[in-house]
Amino acid sequence: MPPNLLGSLPAELTLEIAEYLKPSELSSLIRTQKYHHEVLQQELHKLAIAEVGGVSALQAAVLTRDLIKAHYLLSHKADDWVDGTKWEPLAVVLSCYKDVCDYCHAPMVVPWETLSIKEPFEAAALADVLVLLLKHIEGKPRTWPGYEGLMNNLTYFFIEASTSDRADFSRLSVHQILKVTELLFLNGGDANFEMEIEAHDIMHPLLNLVLRSWKPELLRLCFTYGVDPLNESYGQTLLHRCFDSSIAYVRDENTAIEFLGLIIDAGTPINKENHDSYTAFLLAVESHSWDIARFLASRGANVHAERIDGFNAAEQPMMRWYNGRSVFRSHGQLQEIYSFWRWAIEQGIDIVRNHTVYQFGGNPLSPATELLNLLWSEEVDLGLPSESQEFLTFLVGHLDGKGYDEATAWYLKELSEPLGERKGKWEWHQRLDGIFISSGPIGKDVDRSRWEELRGN
Repeated sequence: MPPNLLGSLPAELTLEIAEYLKPSELSSLIRTQKYHHEVLQQELHKLAIAEVGGVSALQAAVLTRDLIKAHYLLSHKADDWVDGTKWEPLAVVLSCYKDVCDYCHAPMVVPWETLSIKEPFEAAALADVLVLLLKHIEGKPRTWPGYEGLMNNLTYFFIEASTSDRADFSRLSVHQILKVTELLFLNGGDANFEMEIEAHDIMHPLLNLVLRSWKPELLRLCFTYGVDPLNESYGQTLLHRCFDSSIAYVRDENTAIEFLGLIIDAGTPINKENHDSYTAFLLAVESHSWDIARFLASRGANVHAERIDGFNAAEQPMMRWYNGRSVFRSHGQLQEIYSFWRWAIEQGIDIVRNHTVYQFGGNPLSPATELLNLLWSEEVDLGLPSESQEFLTFLVGHLDGKGYDEATAWYLKELSEPLGERKGKWEWHQRLDGIFISSGPIGKDVDRSRWEELRGN
């Protein structure tokens, strides 16, 4: 009970408390002492600072996220502080965050009842306790062995738990995350810290957690506290590592663009290759992040960059494939692809030369063939709307006079014929030979010689 509230208790209420406690020693003291308020306060203080289950009162308050009790103990010198000795309350908070991260990594293996955190919705309460502890040690001599490691670990596990995509631990507001993170940095947390993951014999930078979070405010704070924009991890710049963090699944592409812009503005080289000779632009195209690829180009990315094997941006699968057929859901998704590749063609990216790796039916195919296949499949499966027809006209005009391959020629011929005639021809071939070539030369397991024969009929 806070002292100011205790001091305001009327004598009658204090005596009622004494009646309730009777026949305890406290009851007798209150009845016989003139200053019964002071006596009650002293006895309640003894109860507040008493050990709980073999740990100090403050550690117990931290474990239970009892912010009121923790505040009372810290303000009444019951903080367990001994100069030059590890301060256990911070270590207790660290163990809580480690438990959270263990649970997030293995939700089917680590049940809640085995953790020091007993409820899945205590993120805010635990963060408030951590803020209270960090503010309490301001100005105190933090000279005990292992203090630096403790703060680095606290910073790492706090950010990992607070930016997790687990619904039960993503409830901290950005403001709360920034508040705690800045206090951790001010108290010795290193924004460039790398955690050693012994099980995999690797170093995992704190910054990777920040990149995974896609929170521009958090990244900006890290730059403020000394993150090196030239930082690399296993041959990957900050930009490359953004794509390792599933950039294709960021819900708000505008947020991703803001995030990447901060990295570029800080000085991370935009055209540097990673260990697989990918630039950030090539990774953006490969992940089908069309707007992000265009943004990178607007900031100076080389759209003509090539991998060490000679692949350019166009020589990536433009769609995900399943059993030899491109998989798409809607006209809208296809319009995004057509819009990007019209832009890419206008930038001068070569779509005519053949693939050397992505082969279907044993035949190397050009990006132009893939684009024509998408248009061809869209017309068959969904019908060809005016926007797609416009792109087809643009593509045909671009290919005019180019030395394209046989597959491209086949699609150009097919797309020039009425759809009804083409469907009738496919059905006739299917009845005749049991071969269904609705995917044209990109079909699965199509025999090349038989396809040539069918094409001539």
